[in-house]
Amino acid sequence: MAKEAPWKNRIRSVILLALFYFLFLGSEYLFDNSIIYHTDSHGVVIAQSYILGISTLGFLFYPVFKYLAVKKAAGLKYLGIFFCFLVGTVCYFLINRHPGYALTLTAGCVLFFLLGILGSSIHYLCSLLLIQDSLLPAVVGFGYAFGILLQFISNNFVSNTAISALILCLSLVLLLFLLTRIRLKHTVRTDTPLKTRILTLHPLRTGLLLAGTIALMTCIFSTLDSEMTLLHASGELNLGSLPRLLLALSGICAGILFSKIRERYQNLFMFCVMLFSTICVVLLQAGGSILISCIIFYLSAGIFAVYFTVSFMSLSYHTRVPELWAGLGRAVNNLCAVCISRLTMMLVSSGNPAVIYTITLVIFVVTGIALFVYTVQADTYVAPANVADSHTPSINPITSSTSDRELHFRQFCDHFALTDREKEILQVLLTSDESMQELADRLYISRTMLYRHVASLNEKTSTKSRISLIQFYYGWEPEN
Repeated sequence: MAKEAPWKNRIRSVILLALFYFLFLGSEYLFDNSIIYHTDSHGVVIAQSYILGISTLGFLFYPVFKYLAVKKAAGLKYLGIFFCFLVGTVCYFLINRHPGYALTLTAGCVLFFLLGILGSSIHYLCSLLLIQDSLLPAVVGFGYAFGILLQFISNNFVSNTAISALILCLSLVLLLFLLTRIRLKHTVRTDTPLKTRILTLHPLRTGLLLAGTIALMTCIFSTLDSEMTLLHASGELNLGSLPRLLLALSGICAGILFSKIRERYQNLFMFCVMLFSTICVVLLQAGGSILISCIIFYLSAGIFAVYFTVSFMSLSYHTRVPELWAGLGRAVNNLCAVCISRLTMMLVSSGNPAVIYTITLVIFVVTGIALFVYTVQADTYVAPANVADSHTPSINPITSSTSDRELHFRQFCDHFALTDREKEILQVLLTSDESMQELADRLYISRTMLYRHVASLNEKTSTKSRISLIQFYYGWEPEN
């Protein structure tokens, strides 16, 4: 089946991500402005941590919902979408009316649980739409930027909270409608071919290291976010003001940059961004300019959001449950923000700059070490010729010489009834670690056609990706 033009999938993904970010961030902003009627600025930060924590559960629940919808009851998908619309509308109404602390908080928790499920599904869908696209980071960056821009327009040009809630509700309806209309018939499930993506033989280990690294980074960014939320709640700063557009600008710049550089340099760049964020913490505690701190915070926060989103979406291509991993970046970020919200509040409110400086610098150093370890682990993909020696100890000794390797190759091709073209492509996959585009150029075929042949090889060998196909080949033994 012919694959649609890449730009169409990019536009779809930008629209989906922009609507989700607008919904998520706009709903958080609406909730903060509603819950402030029943608590002080510190209470707003705590209440915000509750809804973010609940959204994490939503992100984690999506794979379960997808399994039930696909395997158990096909109609459950549409029932779930209708339920999401109905309950979401009620929650927006209650948050806008803010009848009481408990009821407003409950409505916020329910709403953000649904937004968590919705966000996980959107990240997974976009990862499929962009599976063969080298501009995945740029698409994520533009989606994030447009979401921020929509929120900025809503916050600054819509003063009536009821209208704001209505706009969010209509955005929810539009997003749910798009989810029911977009089809994935043109996508092919193979591994990501790009040099700028994570290539690892140990996706679980890499994922855990990535989650730990993101968690440590969140400790710094969450401290900044808590301070900004306190300033917003006390009236010293308007989080919806003009400097917020720097989030959009930094998201676009980060997306374009990450599309051009390798994963290891992306991590190095993120380390530099984290350094600026640490300086921002020190600047605030030293009584520096709130505006300058706000600018640094927004620039670094936008880059960080694109970084963890792209990292987990790229990693999801190598995992057994991509539905879980594709949106896990936002979930990890939210969960860590929840876990340390009280600690950061105590730290910021302590009024002891020496303690704040010490803890922040320690976290910075530990995060730098974790980022280095993750970078090494995420770059453990080696040339396929070495995979047999390093990762598959049960390989048959008959492959030790050139003639025996040729015999093993012929037996493998005969056993799985590979065509001449598939044999040629398999041979190239086994002897090169180049990107799929470079392999396609070498074979004088289009990248789309190469993906089709790889998909056929995966189907015949019951594998799911390029790496798993290579591992399976070296571990396969002919039947006696």
